[in-house]
Amino acid sequence: MNAKDKILIYFQLMRFHAGISEVLFFIFGALIVGQRDPFLLSIVFIIGLLYHIYGHVLNDYADIEVDRQSSELTNKPLVSGVIPKENALIITIASIVAIYIFTSVYFPYLSTLLFITLAIILGAVYNLYGKSIPGISDLVMATFYMLSFFYGASTFLPSFTYTNLIYIAGALIFVSVAFANIVEAGLKDVDHDHLSGAKTLAIVMGVKVKDGKLVATRMYKTLAYGLLTICFILLILMLYQPEINFFDYNYILLLLVAILITATIVGCYKILNLQAFSRSKVKKLYFLINTGVGVLFVICLYPLLGPIISLILLVIPPIWYTVFSKVLYGKSTQPGI
Repeated sequence: MNAKDKILIYFQLMRFHAGISEVLFFIFGALIVGQRDPFLLSIVFIIGLLYHIYGHVLNDYADIEVDRQSSELTNKPLVSGVIPKENALIITIASIVAIYIFTSVYFPYLSTLLFITLAIILGAVYNLYGKSIPGISDLVMATFYMLSFFYGASTFLPSFTYTNLIYIAGALIFVSVAFANIVEAGLKDVDHDHLSGAKTLAIVMGVKVKDGKLVATRMYKTLAYGLLTICFILLILMLYQPEINFFDYNYILLLLVAILITATIVGCYKILNLQAFSRSKVKKLYFLINTGVGVLFVICLYPLLGPIISLILLVIPPIWYTVFSKVLYGKSTQPGI
């Protein structure tokens, strides 16, 4: 294997194509409180990317035996043995060290260090023990993403104070991530998680694949729709905050928000009512839902962010995902992980 191929495989292990989605939690936190310094925002970006690498490499390390139960995941770097397990641990530790170095140099605030420390600890708990603590693991994941958001906000100290907008946005991130993990993460692996003894919330609540068909229980669907409803309630509360006053803007933005909310509901319905189970289809639907939710969040913050920042946030993430997916996996969507 030549050096180029080896580098690409390591970037696959880091899931570099998806790094932008995790970075956005950090960036949104900084932008909402008023951070506009390009250099400091780039540092926040790098820290978010390092946190993404830390979490996903550790996740692959912890899930080697689980992933070996799926025929679709045989080519993952650690499952195939192309990258030694020891190297994955080195990358994980190096990412943590780099995070603390950047934070200590550029954002040496007590709350900032506390937020990232808690996020790292909870990330380890989720990745190492998540599939053995159903329900709790989903809340743990939602919490460390919320902490990522608050980390981003705290990097603008001492120039801001915590407002209702920050708390509501943090709560919205918490619930939306819980929804995403319970639905997408729970369903995409439901066909093989039970084979390795994993106890995800989906499995505990009776979701299974029977004769090639996805069977989602009424209890599971109720939970999913309930979380989605809470997301929309928090979203409306956020729009009413004085920093945004979204309902004072033109009807075009309101129409876009209504369309995206409707599309999210439709996507949720489809993913919960798949007839023939397909891991790739679950991932495709989740990608569309996740993209729609990201666009929705940016549009809702448009009055606060302004046109230029909003445009950057709408354009860069899909370009990042598409380009790195193509480079790393040979296709622009649904990489085989």
